[in-house]
Formats: sequence, structure tokens, C-alpha cells
Amino acid sequence: MVDDGKLLLFTVDKLYAELLQLTASDDAHQCREDIESALEQCFYCLYGHPNKRAKAKHLNDHSANPVLSTCCN
Repeated sequence: MVDDGKLLLFTVDKLYAELLQLTASDDAHQCREDIESALEQCFYCLYGHPNKRAKAKHLNDHSANPVLSTCCN
């Protein structure tokens, strides 16, 4: 990735914020599923997880090089 995944990380931040704002109502159910699916796709593109063999069928392989996952304490 040329930008080290900055656009995907930005997208993850925005999608996660939207997910936290959703209520438990039925109206939010489809929106929640769409956001969760988009988050899964972002994580797959960013980190290559889950791997190709075990990946869910709804994830698209864009042949992106995964970025190194780092954790902070």
C-alpha cells in the first residue's frame, strides 16, 4: 500500500464511530450489518485477516499488501 493503509484506517475510525452511534432498533439492523461488513472488508485489506483459505465469501481480494499490525499499551 502506497499510503500504509491511511485511508483504510481513517475509514475504520469513521465506520466504528457510526457503529457505536446505532441503537438497538430494528431500523438500524440493516445499517449495522452493512457497517460490520464494510469493517470486515477494511480489516481484510489492511491486515490480510482472515487468510484466503478461511476468508468469508463476502470479502473481496484486492491483492493489497497487508500493513504491519502494531499494538499500543
